[in-house]
Amino acid sequence: TNAFGLSLLKMCGTLGIHIINGRLFQDVSGNVTCIANMGQSAVDYMIATPNILQYITHFNVDDKDNSDHFPIVAT
Repeated sequence: TNAFGLSLLKMCGTLGIHIINGRLFQDVSGNVTCIANMGQSAVDYMIATPNILQYITHFNVDDKDNSDHFPIVAT
């Protein structure tokens, strides 16, 4: 976690919103969303309010596309 990650977590706590990555369905293990510069990380997020969270029925990090970022998919 770097300063940007800590700021994101603080913002989520302040606003009462939730990061979906690594919490639900096929992504409970917290898959990486980016492979670049000989490293990997989770830098693409889906964030939802508690009201929206109840309607999410699927979330996963999809196979690599034409980018160094993996698509995130939610229903």
